[in-house]
Amino acid sequence: MKLFNRYSCLFVGILASTTFLASPALANQNNEIIIINHFDKALQYTISVNHEVLPDLPTTFKLNVGDVATSKVVDIQKETYLRTADDEGHSGFWGVDVENNKTHIHGYYSKGLAYSWNEQTIIFCTPEDYKKNGHCV
Repeated sequence: MKLFNRYSCLFVGILASTTFLASPALANQNNEIIIINHFDKALQYTISVNHEVLPDLPTTFKLNVGDVATSKVVDIQKETYLRTADDEGHSGFWGVDVENNKTHIHGYYSKGLAYSWNEQTIIFCTPEDYKKNGHCV
């Protein structure tokens, strides 16, 4: 598992954006996922099934505010499901797989926590930040 602190989060976001803008086809050839916690609390992540889709992540891990985790995404023709939660009952449920040789993120449910995704990146934030910006940044 590759974890980064809040200071490298901006760099990773800029790097990901630059890669997407420079060559969208190349950006997805490696099938990676970048998970960013911009929520106002630490979040616990649990991979419930098909863990082999995200081999670089343990089945449970925690990201503090501003932290980033990455993993390659392996095409096993199945989706992996993740639950994200804090200690106060805020949660989200989402999935990841490979479709048409590209990483695909599925958002299913959230309660008191917002998230948005683009290409290979999923960002968690507060509902207020989501409303203010129209997405998590």
